[in-house]
Amino acid sequence: MERAILARINDIVESHLPQAQVGFRKGRSTVDQIIHLLHDIEGAFQKKEKVGDVYIDLTAAYDTVWHRGLYLKLLQMIPDVQLVKFMTLMLQNRSFYVTTSSRERSRNRQLRNGLPQGSVLAPIVFNIYIADYPATLGNKYLYADDSAIAAQVKTYEEIQTILEADISTLCRYVHLWHLKVRESKTVCSIYHLSTRLAKKELEFHSVHTKLVDDVLNDAMRIISGTLKPTPTEALPVVSGIHPPNISCDFQILKLAEKALQPDRNSIIPIPQDIPQRISRQHFATRAAKLLGSGPASDTWMEMRWSDEWKDSTTILHSFIGTPCPTPPGHTLLLKAWVRLNCLQTGWGRTQSFLKLTGASTSDACQCGAVQSISHFINECPIFAAPHGSGGLVQLEEDTLNWLLDVAIPV
Repeated sequence: MERAILARINDIVESHLPQAQVGFRKGRSTVDQIIHLLHDIEGAFQKKEKVGDVYIDLTAAYDTVWHRGLYLKLLQMIPDVQLVKFMTLMLQNRSFYVTTSSRERSRNRQLRNGLPQGSVLAPIVFNIYIADYPATLGNKYLYADDSAIAAQVKTYEEIQTILEADISTLCRYVHLWHLKVRESKTVCSIYHLSTRLAKKELEFHSVHTKLVDDVLNDAMRIISGTLKPTPTEALPVVSGIHPPNISCDFQILKLAEKALQPDRNSIIPIPQDIPQRISRQHFATRAAKLLGSGPASDTWMEMRWSDEWKDSTTILHSFIGTPCPTPPGHTLLLKAWVRLNCLQTGWGRTQSFLKLTGASTSDACQCGAVQSISHFINECPIFAAPHGSGGLVQLEEDTLNWLLDVAIPV
């Protein structure tokens, strides 16, 4: 029944929803909105402007939808009184109870507000409920109940004034329609290229955006078991994860192809080569340059990764000639795989490394020579691998046993 109603009202509702809303709409996604925001931020940099954003989170948005207010908004959007009455009846006379771990059950409670979780109609009904999102001085970026407002101007003072006015407007709106802003998760950020003002914050709950690459590198170190000093260009290769810059360009290329489709239904900027004041590129310019590199596909990613890896000067390049999502040794036991990765990248807890970090006073191996990774693999009369560095490429059985049995300093 719900699917039949959705099919009937979807086109009508789509024509009334604001362009800024991408939540639960065909041909749109969170990626579209993120690209749109990034494009605007980079565009501001080209104009010597700053961008101040406030990211707004609503408390239990679906559970606090006011039924009377929803009925009014449904009538304003859907020209069928009987259908609207039927839809509102589906929301009424619902109850819930709570069961504890000891199987005790509470008495039934009536639900006076909110939308049913898991309902096919719930997403589109919620979009109807907030379709009259108030006009703001800053640009709006909406995904269902999550939203962002961005002020793009020259000075901090202007950003502060605009965002204060927009937040006040939004607070009046959510109060009128019985919604509530979750203050603990509503934060502000400023984007600019001035290092002198790097620590300046707005007079709201202001946060500094973490570097995504740092988070990804930490995750790849955990996956591969490699040490902190391991060169970052080696981490994607031993982890089997495409480098961030290639993954980013791949997504930009996909979105560029989507933006050029004749039946496009998205907010993605049209790819075009716009003159740049600085070397940084926003989405439209980057997308225009990538469109000539071939269609977005797995093959495109593998070729791009292989081409970049050819210029690598790390020791890992002598072990892995062509990177791929299934790096050599990925099927080994975790202990063997971690040891292999540390040896191939050239960074392990050898005596020379421990002395360098101050954890040891001596860099001598048990054989008396300086204990480096190269010495340990190829030269040490006590610990050397059966076939030296070549064995770590071929991974024959005796090398695998050596990886598991020998006290490798990783």
